[in-house]
Order: sequence, then C-alpha cells, then structure tokens
Amino acid sequence: MNLKFPERLNNSLGYLLNRAGKAMGGKLNRNFKAAGFEVNLEHWVVFAKLWREDGQNQQELGLQCMKDKATMTRLIDHMEKQGWLARTPDPEDRRSRLIHTTKQGTALREQLLPVVFRTLDEAATGISADELEICKRVLAQLHQNLCQEPQCDPS
Repeated sequence: MNLKFPERLNNSLGYLLNRAGKAMGGKLNRNFKAAGFEVNLEHWVVFAKLWREDGQNQQELGLQCMKDKATMTRLIDHMEKQGWLARTPDPEDRRSRLIHTTKQGTALREQLLPVVFRTLDEAATGISADELEICKRVLAQLHQNLCQEPQCDPS
C-alpha cells in the first residue's frame, strides 16, 4: 500500500466531500447575494427544515440543521430580527419555544428556490443524470453509515 500522505489525503473521500460542500455553499451564498437577498447557507438550511415542518423547538431544529445550541440561538436570533422567524410558547412544555416562519419568511420560499435550483444546476454542469443519481445514492449511503448516533440528523 502506497502511503504518500499528502496525495492520498488530497484525493480522500472526506477531503473531496468537504471541498465540494464548501464550494457549493460558497456559490449559493454568492448567488443569493447577486440576486439581492440577505440570506446565506445557514439561513437556507433553517428555512428548508421549517418549510418542511414548521413549529419545531430549537433543540429539534438544531439537530436537523446539525448545529450546536449556541450557534442555533445566534442564528434564530438573527433570523427573528430580520422578521423571518418567530418564537412562540410550546403549549406542551412551558420551558420551550417553538420556531415558526413568519409571513415574510414563508414568502421568501418562492423567491429563494429559483436561486437554489440554479446553483444546483451550476454544480451539476458536465455531469450526466445517471452520474448524479449514482452520486446521490452513494452520498445517502455514506450518511446512513455515519449517522448511527442519536444526535445525528437522519433526514
């Protein structure tokens, strides 16, 4: 086995996944900005989770977004100040607050989706539909292999 350290790591699955993820996130941020939106990847992830299931508590949302408690608090505080989210008391647990999208936050969905789809199309340039499907299946399997712990988001 050839153990050329730098070359092997620069071509490793983890390195390539991280590099592609950062590149896609950066491109999405640039595309949001170019389209005139004050939204970034972190905001998008929160919106996507809430648009699928509005009214989650902060802990559930943090798990789904793969963010720690402090980061989620900062992110939700910012999005609330922008008028995109609101916290409401949880009727089942007085200590907890539920996070909801506001009318303004919900309206952003139809405006942001074209930017997201354009970014996905740009990322897939030169890749066939069959190759993309194989890639998605492999990535889903990697996620399943690595997310056996309860704190890992299964979605």
